[in-house]
Amino acid sequence: VNMTNLRGHTPLHLAAQATNDDDDNCFRRCSVALWLIEYGCAVDTPDADGMTALHCAMADGNLDLAGILLKKGANAQGALDLVPDGVDISCLALAHVNEADRLALLSGPHLVADSTYASFFIETLGIESPKTLCSPFLRFSVYDGHGNVVEKVQESGDVTVTRETFFWWGVTWNIQTPLENLGRGAMAVCELMENTSRTAVCRSWAWFPLDVGLVNTRSMNLEMLR
Repeated sequence: VNMTNLRGHTPLHLAAQATNDDDDNCFRRCSVALWLIEYGCAVDTPDADGMTALHCAMADGNLDLAGILLKKGANAQGALDLVPDGVDISCLALAHVNEADRLALLSGPHLVADSTYASFFIETLGIESPKTLCSPFLRFSVYDGHGNVVEKVQESGDVTVTRETFFWWGVTWNIQTPLENLGRGAMAVCELMENTSRTAVCRSWAWFPLDVGLVNTRSMNLEMLR
């Protein structure tokens, strides 16, 4: 993921340079960038001209991807000077959020032979007035049939992209426990959390039964409950 071409561009540079012509393509590029960073792509590698991926994203007006890079620790020095005239960068203020206190998302577990594991790629979450929530994030838990949390709770970083009627995350939640070990009635729970002045509050949640017979690779929609 850190290989470069003749101009010194890493795959992250190439994702950052693409033009955002619609939301679908924007989200694909954001997904690629998040995947590259997850698997070890350095965010601040300079190309032959000294440009980092953040510099490229800012110069091309790709602010959604620029926000991702800032949240992942990219050095912002010199980046703001590259933004095209007339581009509103106020949304990037939300990218400077300290996520150190969050329970990190875990990588895939060590696989046990003849066992079944589940991972969820979380994309779009539809919600009314998403911009009214303060630093929203997702919390992921696994419960057994008796209502007990059976493995470490995981949390996403702050929302990746915000639109008028939805959030887009583009994160992967890897359940660590083989489904065969969870027993009947186990379920995966995703909570939409908001940071208030004192604590984190759940605003809505969804669940999915962790049944070996239901595991597949199809996309699905879950209703968020309050």
